[in-house]
Amino acid sequence: MGHKFSPSELALYRAVDEVLHYVWDPIGVSSSPYARDEYRGYLPEVYAMLKNNWDANSIANCLFRMATETMGLTGNREHHLNSARVLLEWKNFFDKFQADANRFVEVDQLSQRQVSAEEVRSQFKGELN
Repeated sequence: MGHKFSPSELALYRAVDEVLHYVWDPIGVSSSPYARDEYRGYLPEVYAMLKNNWDANSIANCLFRMATETMGLTGNREHHLNSARVLLEWKNFFDKFQADANRFVEVDQLSQRQVSAEEVRSQFKGELN
């Protein structure tokens, strides 16, 4: 059975998909709705790089290799580096707010059933004023 993503992992996975399609886009197909899945084959590998804390240069080198060796394109290292930086910005965003994302799920789960005001107060330990 496959890995079940946490809410923040799923959000990062979706963000990586968006960045690959709209920012990296080495073929130049992002304006075509028919090509929306063009880079999905690279998604698991790029996501794994982020989860394994690769730095921008390492990610950019891999993106460059994907574009040049796998796709047979001419590579622009600066473009791949900029794409890697955007990917890392998203990773940092979701890492920073992972606790909030997990808390959102807890709140959502609480909202799915009736709870007393006292139970809500105990969940948030005095943060509700």
